[in-house]
Amino acid sequence: MTRLYNIQQQYQAITTAINTDQKAFIGKQGRIQYLLKWFPPPNHWYKVNTDGAFSATTGRAACGGVIQDTCGSFITGFGSHLPCASALEVELWGLLRGARLAKRKGLQNVILETDSALAIKLVNERVSATYLCSSLIEQIKEAASYFKVVMWSHILREANSLADCLAKAVLDEGFGYREFRSPPSFTLVPLLHDGVGSVADSVS
Repeated sequence: MTRLYNIQQQYQAITTAINTDQKAFIGKQGRIQYLLKWFPPPNHWYKVNTDGAFSATTGRAACGGVIQDTCGSFITGFGSHLPCASALEVELWGLLRGARLAKRKGLQNVILETDSALAIKLVNERVSATYLCSSLIEQIKEAASYFKVVMWSHILREANSLADCLAKAVLDEGFGYREFRSPPSFTLVPLLHDGVGSVADSVS
């Protein structure tokens, strides 16, 4: 009974951790408002946040991501130029790059999180081989199969600022692929923003 209870507790903790990028509270004038922020993973877990970016002006596409632990510590980050043509592709490439980086780091309990609800939906279901991004989706699933336990999570873009910042840095600087062992100076503001959060009257 004790073992079952502990398993149930752990499951509840994980479920809560990946579904609480927003918290409701009663704000001014009695209105319901939402605190949008990034929440760390449970003990002994790592969270990989990714995002994609595209410039219609230059035609450049990129993805970026960050791995953080249960204390919110920056483990590593990345930014990568991409030869992509759609918003969905850049989001999927972000998940693939993030999963492969976590694999190289030897991580076992991993939450892969992105602000693309469609990308999360696609990696959680069977996709026809004729689907435009089917090969990319299968590569993501293959990379994720390395982990002992993997969970997929959607996060609101307002709480995914750090990954977004790293992706956009690629567009601005034009480098091919770069990994970061510590937070670059230009990420300190979004890193703080994700941790502190922002308040909104509604969420979508």
